[in-house]
Amino acid sequence: MPGKSYAKAGYRKRQQPKWPKTGRKTKPRPFRISTIKEPLEKAVSDSDFQTLEQLKLAKLPAKEAGTTGNPRKNLKDRTTVEQALLQQARGQIEKLLEELVPKGESARAAQDAHSARKEKRDHLLKDQTTRANQLESIPTTANSCEETDRKLAGERKALLVWQKLRELIGSHDGAKFGRYASPFPLDILTRHANRHLTRLSDRYRIRRDSNEVQVQVEDLDQAGVRRPMASLSGGESFLVSLALALGLSDLAGRTVRIDSLFVDEGFGTLDPETLEIAIAALETLRQDHKTVGVISHVGLLKERIGTQIVVEKLAGG
Repeated sequence: MPGKSYAKAGYRKRQQPKWPKTGRKTKPRPFRISTIKEPLEKAVSDSDFQTLEQLKLAKLPAKEAGTTGNPRKNLKDRTTVEQALLQQARGQIEKLLEELVPKGESARAAQDAHSARKEKRDHLLKDQTTRANQLESIPTTANSCEETDRKLAGERKALLVWQKLRELIGSHDGAKFGRYASPFPLDILTRHANRHLTRLSDRYRIRRDSNEVQVQVEDLDQAGVRRPMASLSGGESFLVSLALALGLSDLAGRTVRIDSLFVDEGFGTLDPETLEIAIAALETLRQDHKTVGVISHVGLLKERIGTQIVVEKLAGG
C-alpha cells in the first residue's frame, strides 16, 4: 500500500554468500539479479502498486517516516477529540433549540409570520421581475414615444387649421357655415346674371348685400344707389328675374349641360321697347344651341316666334 516503507514491507538487503574455504581457489558462481527482481515484481503487482518505480516514489523520507508514529493510535486519538467536539456541538444545539425555538401559540404566530414574510418575498420578487422587464423595454418604449411625438406634432399642425376653420365657420347647427359658404356661390351667380342683365338693360346691376345673403339692385341712373328688389316695377322685376334665371342655368351648366329654358308669363308687364329687348335676348340664347320655350298670351310673341303650340279653350274644356 502507498506510504509503506521498505522496513514495513519486510525487505532486507541481501548479503553476499560466503564461499567455503578450501585448499584451492574456486571461482564463485555469478550472481543473477533476476533471482530477486522477479519475485519482487510479482509481489508488487499483487499490491496497490503496479511497478517498482511507483513503489520507490511512494517511499517516505527518513525524517518523515520517523515522525509518523503509530497511525492507528493517531486516528484513535483524533476520533476521540472529534467525538468530544461533536458531543459539545449537540449540547449547544439542544440548548439553542430549547431557548430559541417557539412552542405552542408562539410557534403558530411564528409560522404565520413566516408565511406572511414568504408571501411578501414572493410579491417583491414578482415586482422586481416586472420592473426588470420594464427597464429592458425602456429603449423600445423611448423610440416609440419619439415616433408618437413626431406624429402628434404633425397632427397638431393639422388641428390648428381645423380649429381656425371652426372659429370662422363652425357651429352645431351648421348655420355659421351656411352664412360663410352661401355668399361664394351667390357672388358667382350675380356675375353670371349681370352678364345677361347687361344685354337686357343698361340701367341695373345685381349686387349682393355685404352683410346678408340677399341681392339688391344697383341703379346706375341714380349714381349707383342700391335698391331692394321690391322697389322695382313689374317689367324691371321680370328683366332682373330673367337675368337671374339665365345666370343660374350658366352656374348649373358647369357640371350638367342645360339645353332647355322655359319662361312662364311675365311678358305682359313689359312695355314694347323692353319686350323687344327681352325677345332679342332670348333669340341670342338660340345661337348658343339652347332651346327656349315661352308661355305667354302676348300677341307680339306670337308674331316673333314661328314654332308654336296653341292651346284653345273649347266647349268641352
